[in-house]
Amino acid sequence: MEDRRRCTIIPGNHDVYTPGSHRSQRFERYFGHLLESDLPEHCREGAFPFVRMVGEEAAVIGLKSARVPPVPGISNGLIGAAQLEGSRRW
Repeated sequence: MEDRRRCTIIPGNHDVYTPGSHRSQRFERYFGHLLESDLPEHCREGAFPFVRMVGEEAAVIGLKSARVPPVPGISNGLIGAAQLEGSRRW
């Protein structure tokens, strides 16, 4: 199992919204533990945005732009207002 202190992962549309991955929640099952925030009070849309501290003076802020496609085979993305608000607090 990957050490979440050493690995950060952010899903894209094809990781979470292909028919098979969406139905089986494959990304969450295998990588969900890597989405845990060091500062969970910033999370607004599920696990996002998450904040991962890198040492004492830097951080990675993970945002999810993947959205359920309006038509199969079409990829689009949007970072919602709730995530933007959560990231501003950081």
